[in-house]
Parts: sequence; structure tokens; C-alpha cells
Amino acid sequence: MELDIKLDRLGACPLCHSKERVLIFPTKETVCYSCSECNLRYLDPCLGADSMVDAYQSSDQLKEMHSYHDGYYEYGDLNKKTKTRDEFETELKRLEKHSPSFVDKSIYEVGYGNGFFLALAKSRGWQVGGIDSSKQNAVLAKEKFDLDLDAGLFEENIPKDKKYDVVAMLDVIEHQQDPHYFVKEACAMLNPGGLLLLATPNDASFLQWLSTFLYRLSGKNFKTGMNKLYFLEHITYYTAETLSQLLEMNQFESVDAFHSSTDIDKYQLKPWENFVAKIILLFGRIFNMQNRVMVIGKKKS
Repeated sequence: MELDIKLDRLGACPLCHSKERVLIFPTKETVCYSCSECNLRYLDPCLGADSMVDAYQSSDQLKEMHSYHDGYYEYGDLNKKTKTRDEFETELKRLEKHSPSFVDKSIYEVGYGNGFFLALAKSRGWQVGGIDSSKQNAVLAKEKFDLDLDAGLFEENIPKDKKYDVVAMLDVIEHQQDPHYFVKEACAMLNPGGLLLLATPNDASFLQWLSTFLYRLSGKNFKTGMNKLYFLEHITYYTAETLSQLLEMNQFESVDAFHSSTDIDKYQLKPWENFVAKIILLFGRIFNMQNRVMVIGKKKS
């Protein structure tokens, strides 16, 4: 099914709602701005909510946006060591560290993809639940990891009859025009002292620094790196600081922030693209400017 691309106008920063902003980069479809108040970068106009949901219905739909997404949702194996598995294990260990007295060690994931994160959590003794907008992903999670998970829009199916120790949103918050709504609803789902885990691309990465440097050095003619940074499926571009600000604006205390590098093996890249990407990620690790950021917030009493 061909994607129906529709754009929405924002007019203000999704984080602090300021209308003061600086133009950073014009993409093919839209414009990336930096908020003058909180420094969040965001696209305006941005991909509309219905188009966003359609884009993430399957690997084939994602492939229409970018060819390197071929087979994206099929990736992941509990018996195979990968960077994605390492990142998930790190996240779960930090969650366990920050709240050793869970009520029932329960976790709910919004946007679970193929269920890999929840499957790993279950293998560590967690009670798991979750929702994803894709019915195909619910089937895939059952077939691949034997997980019984819900399909539908989170905002239409927010759990009301159960509280959780943890809510996780991995690569979800950057797709939201109103990130505050998702964080507030997560807060309402949590037990007292419960945790919210957010993970997203890091806009203070070496890749961001290098792309911006080359773009400016070339007199704004070299756009390759910037086009790979700021693309239509992502509305907002966070750092550890802006993610923590989002948490603290919505009844959470930010208790942890950490970084990792993208698992390049998830993507179908050309050999030269794979080589260049791995070199950039290597420098990101060397300079402590990795391109993924995770924060954990604790619900205030």
C-alpha cells in the first residue's frame, strides 16, 4: 500500500511551546528548527499522525520511506548477541538497579515493534505487557517470541485496570507532536515510585556535530549528513538534557541518563555506507558522543 503523506503545521516547540526559533536546515519536505528557549530541534511542518501510523505498520511500509528499512521488524534473536540486545540488557539492568523494590516487576512497552525488548525482559523474570499500532507486529511478536500483546493506538487503549512498575517508550517519543501527553499518561499508569524509560536518537552526537560542521563549511551545499539526521518520520530531536526536561515537566524526577550506538546490522546499507557509518559511530564512542540516548525518570510521590 502506497503511503499517503500528509503534513501538519506546529507553529511552536513541542517541548516548551515557545514560538521563538532558529532555522537549522531545510529538508526536501520540511524545515528543521531549533527552539530559542529550550534548544529542542523539531520539524515544522511535520508528518501527520495518521501518516505516521501508516508508515510504521510493517517493514514494507517503512521501506517506502527508506530502502535501508527492509526487514526492520524481523531483526532480533534472544539467542544471538547483538548491539540491540546489549542495549536492551543495559536498559533492563539500570531499571532493576533504580527500583529494587518493584511491586510485581511489571513492565509495559508503548510501541514494542516485534517484541524483542519485552521478550528479553520476560527472560529476566519481568511480567510484560504492551501495545503497538501495527497488527502485523502483534502477530510477529507472537510468532517470534510467543508474546501475547495488544495492537492499536496507545491513546485509545490506555490501560486503566492495572498499574505497572515500569513504562518503556523506545524510539517512540520522537514521533509525537505532543510528547507531554504520552509522558503524562505513562505517569498515570505507574505504581508510586515507578519508572519511565525513554530511548531515542541523540541530537548531541558526533554524527550531528560532523554533519553540521560539513554543512556549514561547504556554505550549506553539502547536505548528505543533514538529510540523514533530520528526516520526516522523526518530529523531535532530543538530547539527554531536553529528555530530562520533558520528564521533569510531567511529575518525574530524572534519575539516570546514558548513551549507546546504533546497531548498524539492523539496516540494509550498501557496503560503503556500512563502512562510513561504523567509522562515524566509532568516533562517537571515542568522544563520548554516541548517537542514542536513554533516560530514566522516577514518578514523584
